[in-house]
Amino acid sequence: MTSSQQQIATLQRAAHTAVRAGKLRDAHQHCLAILALDQDFADAWFLCGVIAAHNGQVKKCVEIFHKAIALAPDNGEYLAELGKQLIALRETQQALHVARQAYALNPSRAPVLNTLGTVFSHCGEHATALICYGRAVRALKHTTAEAGNPSASWQADLYFNLGASLQFAGRF
Repeated sequence: MTSSQQQIATLQRAAHTAVRAGKLRDAHQHCLAILALDQDFADAWFLCGVIAAHNGQVKKCVEIFHKAIALAPDNGEYLAELGKQLIALRETQQALHVARQAYALNPSRAPVLNTLGTVFSHCGEHATALICYGRAVRALKHTTAEAGNPSASWQADLYFNLGASLQFAGRF
């Protein structure tokens, strides 16, 4: 690994940590430093999109997510987050198209599956949403503490989403 690659990896970890801690300015600075080293580093673009979304700049985050996806078209997380933001813009058909692309990549991480479930649910695709939520719950059960279990609040949201989709599907 070159020194530039090591620097990017360090900055990327710091950016992810800052986003999780809600330190969006710090995360943005780390992303800008990454992009100064490598303008085509998809994850830095993606994190900039996440930051824009947190700041309520939905149209801007969609533009940024498109850039990240152009650089890493097979990243289900990027596609799922784009779908979620398209729902916020009420672009349901485009959100459904993007969610189907992400779903076809067979994601296995609980957060990605939860996001996809939410997009499918908002698009009226409750059967597919239930599959996503079910897979997310199973993935969560296999996540070790060392791998960083999502917070209790996040897990509660997942189970709420699952319950709501069960209701929409008539499975009381």
